[in-house]
Amino acid sequence: MTHSLQRRPIDICGQRRERRVVIGNGSVLRVLRAGADVRGIHEGAVGILMAVTCRTSSVTQILVQGYDAPGTVGVLAKRTKIAARNFLPLPLESQHRLEQWAAFSVRYLTAWSNYQRGARRLSPADRRAPGPRAVRARLGRRLDPRGARAGPAGRQPHRDGDRQPQRLAELDRSGIGGIDRRAFADIEFDESRYHGDPGYREAYRASEQAFLATVRDFTGGRGAAIVF
Repeated sequence: MTHSLQRRPIDICGQRRERRVVIGNGSVLRVLRAGADVRGIHEGAVGILMAVTCRTSSVTQILVQGYDAPGTVGVLAKRTKIAARNFLPLPLESQHRLEQWAAFSVRYLTAWSNYQRGARRLSPADRRAPGPRAVRARLGRRLDPRGARAGPAGRQPHRDGDRQPQRLAELDRSGIGGIDRRAFADIEFDESRYHGDPGYREAYRASEQAFLATVRDFTGGRGAAIVF
């Protein structure tokens, strides 16, 4: 929610093309009414919100309820409407409080794809197994462009940035496509200067937008699936 309010790394109102957005995607919900075609979920059922609202074969998570998914209403509203696939019923008897389940829905479920990928890479038998295409980039104010990466499981080409041409040449010889950091000369973030120096702030934003454009181009417009 902090990212939403700060409009960093993205302005969700701008991306969704909506003037007002109700945010919030970590919650325990109680069903007030189930749709006519919904099976296995009934009025009064309690469950957690699976906030991912859009999936494709190439990226595990694209759009999130109450964040960047257009037309969705976050759980800071008193009532909202979600797809049945985004509702995970909780056990009727649990040793955990509902508040703990609400935190679980954000802290652990969003890390599953990372765990799955890491486990596959550690298993010699599965290193060549097909897996989802992963796209990662270090974005935001404290940006280090040495981080945009993409590739299938088992063999993952990297896109790393470096100021030195010889380092880029070394990456190229290794079959790694490099992003030249010199194209984003003003990307180093200084919080005090950002707030107090209009010239620095303008230059930083220009470099940031140039890097984001590079990431969008590299990922076919999808952006980064994992931002850190």
